[in-house]
Amino acid sequence: MEEQLIQLSKQIEKLKSKISKISAKYNTLTLDTKNAIEGMISEKYPTINSKVNIYISSISIDIPKSESSYNTITLTNRNNCSFIETPYTFNPKVSWDSGEVVKGGDCGINYLKLISYISDELISSKSKFFSYIEKEMLLISVIYKKKSKLENELYNTTIRYRNIENQLNRNKFMDSLKENNIYYYYNSRTERGMYYIYYVTKINPKTVSIIFRTSNGINDPIVEINAGRGINKRISYSELYDKLKDYNLVTDKDTFKEIIVNNKFKKGIDRVYLQNGFEHIFDINLLCEALKEKGLTTQKVPDNNTLSIISKWRNETLKKHYEEIKKTV
Repeated sequence: MEEQLIQLSKQIEKLKSKISKISAKYNTLTLDTKNAIEGMISEKYPTINSKVNIYISSISIDIPKSESSYNTITLTNRNNCSFIETPYTFNPKVSWDSGEVVKGGDCGINYLKLISYISDELISSKSKFFSYIEKEMLLISVIYKKKSKLENELYNTTIRYRNIENQLNRNKFMDSLKENNIYYYYNSRTERGMYYIYYVTKINPKTVSIIFRTSNGINDPIVEINAGRGINKRISYSELYDKLKDYNLVTDKDTFKEIIVNNKFKKGIDRVYLQNGFEHIFDINLLCEALKEKGLTTQKVPDNNTLSIISKWRNETLKKHYEEIKKTV
């Protein structure tokens, strides 16, 4: 399955590259067609400022009637050729909005002139205007269908990739599932951070027994869980995977405790910098006092192990805010 995943990943990248190239070609062609049609109209009526929009089976031509509104003429191919398997045939129709002519204004007259011109071109057997549109819309249709086909293939390939990836991840999750596993998610957006913890207590034939607890990391959550301060649940294997597939896995309590302690001081020292200023970071004694005030330590002078962790994250905070600090000293 892993080899299949690699092959699908390569296929996805190739399809994305092809779609990118054909999209650029499609955008260039529609822009060139738009500019050419606007040029033909401008050549016939230099005073009419038209705006052309190109779609798969239609073209709209907007003529301003005010600063914020337009009268629109629409050229539609009555044979809808936007579907991938539909062969292209050109069967044009001209339609337009209702309009009006008022004394002292030329918007309505320009609108009528353009409707008349395009309608005459439509019924003319020698129309250069519609011959050009037929040729360009055919090319646009062909490229659009190729692009759509590639996009459908990319969508289906991506679905296959995700299904296999999900199955592999599920297999790995189940293989690593053991009693005393700790699954956690850390939300760093709150002031002190919040842990969402699931502790596996027993694996049964059809269900898994877990204890759920949230913690801000000030106290050791495993001690609290062992003391019964948590929510006991029994859930199915499938539900367990769906719930915990994006959580972090720790198989050792001491490792988890180390993670919590490091996150506590990492976030806490950054808060001291933001709330108390860089002087409290430079001076280790002021820093320890501030951490004690915020409830992150219980002693004014922490033990050597805690002090080494504080020093580590103190240095990281100084590096992180170096450019800001440099401006103030």
